[in-house]
Amino acid sequence: MPPLFFHTYKKLFIFLSCFCVLYFGIKGFIGITAKGGIYYAFLDEHVNFVVWYRNFLFYGTKIILKPLGFTAKVLSKYVIQINGSNKVGLVYSCLGYGVLSFWTAFVISNDGKPLHKLYWIIGGIAAFSILNMSRIALILIANYKHYASPFEIDHHTLFNICSYLLIGVFVYAYARSVQLHQSLERSE
Repeated sequence: MPPLFFHTYKKLFIFLSCFCVLYFGIKGFIGITAKGGIYYAFLDEHVNFVVWYRNFLFYGTKIILKPLGFTAKVLSKYVIQINGSNKVGLVYSCLGYGVLSFWTAFVISNDGKPLHKLYWIIGGIAAFSILNMSRIALILIANYKHYASPFEIDHHTLFNICSYLLIGVFVYAYARSVQLHQSLERSE
């Protein structure tokens, strides 16, 4: 009975394992690269991919804002400012690593060839990053122009709703692409 049970739930087991390793691995990495408690200076100073990703989001946000007539400046590793006035802080919970972990674990745990999976993982991470950059840009503009939040919804909640809708679209598109590849392989 155990082999049948494992075979039946293999994808779910792989998904949950990958998600936990990615999500809690990132949380653990944040924990050991933040000063206080257990701290590894070498990792913080030389291999801190979380800070690199935050900078990627900040500089992507600057690129989005420039053609809209706004000047953004990164003030610190946590803060970006628009037109010398309003600021937005990007703390760890704003990075979206939960969504990125979910997407990566989903693709890894499902059917498809490794290169096909890699393209979808990179494409999904790019799409979610652009969504996050757009959110940061919109928050900066809304704060600068004193706009109210639509429907009185917190921007984290709105980002989560948009992210989960995007995940739904990507899950469907990924499943269809795998089916297409499998049917093409069978017809050859």
